[in-house]
Amino acid sequence: MFSEAPRRLAQRFQLQAIATYGVRVHIGVADTWSPAATASAPTGPSDVLRLADHRAVETFLHPLPVDTVHGIGPAQTDTLRRFGLHTAGALAAKPKDIVGRLLGGKEGRLLRDRARGIDPRTITAHRMPESASARTGFPRDECDAASMRAAVLDLVATVDERIRRRDQGARKATLTMGFAGGASVTRARALSAASGHTEDLHSAGVPAPRRHGAPARPGPADCPDRRGP
Repeated sequence: MFSEAPRRLAQRFQLQAIATYGVRVHIGVADTWSPAATASAPTGPSDVLRLADHRAVETFLHPLPVDTVHGIGPAQTDTLRRFGLHTAGALAAKPKDIVGRLLGGKEGRLLRDRARGIDPRTITAHRMPESASARTGFPRDECDAASMRAAVLDLVATVDERIRRRDQGARKATLTMGFAGGASVTRARALSAASGHTEDLHSAGVPAPRRHGAPARPGPADCPDRRGP
């Protein structure tokens, strides 16, 4: 999901918000939290405003009224305006000790940093898992193809639920079956397009047992053991 370009990812969020909640959202994109939050207000006609680097952040922030700095309150705004600081750029340019006297040391430094586009809360995209799996077994040796298919279908439904919860789609389905005596066979099949739908995964991952190496007439030694499918 996070491998997508930022603007495209923001547009995906917009579509999901409309489809799920019926509301249109404004999205600001930046490499730190507070500039992105500030940018989410004046987003323009596309409702998405991306600040590609720190220079873009400064160019965007500095002309804005001082009360648009994220986290600044009415009393703080009035104090700054009384001392001639009407824009975010004016606040950013003031020495931190002066801003500290006006707004208090810690709070003043925080708001001055935000006016300069500095925020320690870096936005980090957490890498999503690249695969999902499920496993089951039979309480006894099983030779019935219908039972094996039903077990695999349950596995597919489990995997499908996991990847859809992560808003992902599968590109390949892999099925491994274990047989009595320790033998196993694995088959993988690519999907024509990434999908999180159970029917697509099922059709890609459930060939007949015979096509997985099981003999046409399995004997007791050929039935799947507890490690399969």
